[in-house]
Amino acid sequence: GAVLYTATSVGSAVWHSVALPWCYPLDMAIPIVFIGWFSFNWAYRVLAIRSVALRFGATLAAYGGMGVLAVAYDSPHFGVHWSWIAMFAPLAVAHKLKCSWRPNALLKSFACMAAALACYALDRVACRDEAPGYQPGFHWLWHLGSALGGFQLLRSLPPEDWFVAGHNIDDPWCGG
Repeated sequence: GAVLYTATSVGSAVWHSVALPWCYPLDMAIPIVFIGWFSFNWAYRVLAIRSVALRFGATLAAYGGMGVLAVAYDSPHFGVHWSWIAMFAPLAVAHKLKCSWRPNALLKSFACMAAALACYALDRVACRDEAPGYQPGFHWLWHLGSALGGFQLLRSLPPEDWFVAGHNIDDPWCGG
């Protein structure tokens, strides 16, 4: 997870630094892989779905839901990013209700990402390439908020052995 989280940041930095066509997948594909990794692990660690096939199915269903929402409406201000936030909201509530491991972490992540999405929209409205003069530029706040939200995602996952009897959840390594 931490490797994918870091790769997401590096891929985005490369895309925004050079903006060559071959770099665009670094900005989009790596976050999609991170979302899949998180969904797969969240289904195991929070929902206790032990079947790999069911977890892959749930992850593919989440991707499908995001895809359907993104195709149904491509916002001129939010792009397709709103579809991730829309799919993420019920997970944040479910995590709060079901998981005793950092129950508010997904809500914090959702708040960071929703605020980041607002900055993304503000950037698309306020900053136009063809407009003369100074433009404040809010896109960096989109990246900052998304990064903080992603960090909260990583913190929200209980340890893999969360369900093992005798697991010491007060161990500082596990964040207890």
